[in-house]
Amino acid sequence: KQWYQRRVRGTNSDHYRSRERLTALLRKFFNEIIMRCCTKISLDDIFSGEVEKSIEGLDQSILCCEAWKDAYNDAAATHNRFSEVKWLLDRSSIFAQIDA
Repeated sequence: KQWYQRRVRGTNSDHYRSRERLTALLRKFFNEIIMRCCTKISLDDIFSGEVEKSIEGLDQSILCCEAWKDAYNDAAATHNRFSEVKWLLDRSSIFAQIDA
């Protein structure tokens, strides 16, 4: 649902209609997800020997990021299937931090 709302916003908004602005908005959303995932991984826990907790947090974070990428791909495919204006955003920029 959130991707649909972003797609509609990007298609209908004068401000986010440009490829660059919508790409920047999606990059900010994804960076926020990464920051929230980082809170699940504690270096203090790792150095104190509680590695399993951090591994679990890391695994959950990876699954979360993969789910968001899948949702992005689904939303882009749906948009391109039903819209005359194609959704041609810079994927490498949006997902740069997670793909690094």
